[in-house]
Amino acid sequence: RCPIGQGHELFTALQRQGVPSRFVNFPDEGHWVLKPANSEHWHKEVFAWLTKHVPPGGK
Repeated sequence: RCPIGQGHELFTALQRQGVPSRFVNFPDEGHWVLKPANSEHWHKEVFAWLTKHVPPGGK
C-alpha cells in the first residue's frame, strides 16, 4: 500500500527504464479492487501481463 503519487512515481520510473508496465487506476476503489467490473478489468490486465512476460512452466 502506498499513496497514489508514489504509484505514479514508480510507474514513471519503470517506463523510463523500459520495463514493460501499465498503470491501472480505479478512482472509485480503495486499496482493494472490489467492484465486479473493476475486478474483472484488473484480472484481465494481470493475466495478460503474465501471459506475455512469464514463459510456460514459469522458467
